[in-house]
Amino acid sequence: HCLQPNIPVHHPLRFDVVDTWGKRSLGSCTYHVWHPEGRAYDEPPLTAFEASARRAQRFTREGHAPWPVELVKAEPHPRHPLTLDLRYVTVRAGA
Repeated sequence: HCLQPNIPVHHPLRFDVVDTWGKRSLGSCTYHVWHPEGRAYDEPPLTAFEASARRAQRFTREGHAPWPVELVKAEPHPRHPLTLDLRYVTVRAGA
C-alpha cells in the first residue's frame, strides 16, 4: 500500500501535544492510513459526504502519553530541512 515498494508504510501515526517544560503530554490523536480497525472498505465512497466521513473516522482521539515524555530529536535533512522524512527517524518500541 505504499508508493515506493522498498519503503514500508508508517502507520498509525500518533501526534502528541507536548509541554516541553513539564515533559508531559497534554493530549494526542492518531491518524490511521486505512480503517482504524484494520479492515478494508467494501467499495469507494459514493458521495463527498461519505468520503469526508471516512477521512474523519481515520483520526481518533487518544489520551495523554505516560509522564514523563522523552522527546526524540529529529535532525533536519541537509537537502530538505523542512520535510520530516520518517525513513530517517528512529522510533523507540512502544512509542
